[in-house]
Amino acid sequence: MVPNPKPDPDNAGGGIEMAFCSHRIRSYSKKITLLNSSKTAFAAFFLSLLISFSVVAAPNKIDSSQKPLVVYIHETLYVTQKETLEKQCDFPFVLKPFSGSDLIGKILLEDEHLKADVVVGVEGERMNDPSIASLAEPLPEILFQKLSLPFSWKNKKFLPLSYAYLAFLYEAGQLQPATETLRRFLKSLPARSLAVPDPRTSMVGRGALSWVAPSDYEILHEKTLTYPKGWSGAFALFNKGRAKAMLSYTTSIIYHHKNEQPFIRWASFKKTPHPLQVMTAFVNAKKTLHPKAVLFLEILLSKPAQQGVIDNYAYPVIAISIPETYEKCRPKEAFLLEGGAAKEAENLRQWMAIGYQK
Repeated sequence: MVPNPKPDPDNAGGGIEMAFCSHRIRSYSKKITLLNSSKTAFAAFFLSLLISFSVVAAPNKIDSSQKPLVVYIHETLYVTQKETLEKQCDFPFVLKPFSGSDLIGKILLEDEHLKADVVVGVEGERMNDPSIASLAEPLPEILFQKLSLPFSWKNKKFLPLSYAYLAFLYEAGQLQPATETLRRFLKSLPARSLAVPDPRTSMVGRGALSWVAPSDYEILHEKTLTYPKGWSGAFALFNKGRAKAMLSYTTSIIYHHKNEQPFIRWASFKKTPHPLQVMTAFVNAKKTLHPKAVLFLEILLSKPAQQGVIDNYAYPVIAISIPETYEKCRPKEAFLLEGGAAKEAENLRQWMAIGYQK
């Protein structure tokens, strides 16, 4: 999975939204000089801009008596789904994008006073976190009947929206690593040749700690050049050749091959299953159910929205045609990353103990 290019991808305060707003304000500022320069006119115009940035819906379809649906959304999904949602939703809604770690932080901070009606883009590993699970409302069975998944899904509070398989990418022209098992792969890498997103701030990096056995954390440290804050930082190092391998997704090679980098491979292990990471959505159980909340989730399962998932190098969760290249990126064996706060905390403790004592 390769998120679309976006401004300040690791910004902690919703950098995408601010960047979009800044761009539009700059473009409108040229037009303002042609308008009446009175303070009243400028104030009214600027206020209308702020409103247009927050509420996204077709103006001729909005029921003015209806409160907007408030949606907290992972910034990657904000970029890929915003246009589809604007076209498909005939009701007012507000999208508030956050990076993955900041989305979780926002949920935990607001807790029982969570302001969002719907939260979109929570990694499936968080389903077993009691502090998050307690905020999720059981969803109608009709939503789950729309799903077509290669794995079992029993949780009725969190709705899958997309999924992808974690994998290590490498430059075949410079590396010939062993691919029998994950451990042998890591041991075969040159020292300081690997880029892994920081497990403290990235769910991709945290997935590495669930995949690599704690007894092999020392090997992971020996082979890792650096731990960037997020996936995009690791991708930049790998794409520039500073790192010869990186933790990413199997489908990331589709992006590289489209950009004439056929030498990029993903390590398909013969005896080690690959982690399967799921993006989910849930409805806030601590707030009065918004009449459009379930409809919003149905729209995210629609073909246009799920096509956006494919275009973002992930797998759709409904029965929809996908390119043959995606089928070739499925590992022989996979397991669902389910996480758990206690297990993740212990993995982080062991990883940090090895990494920061040296």
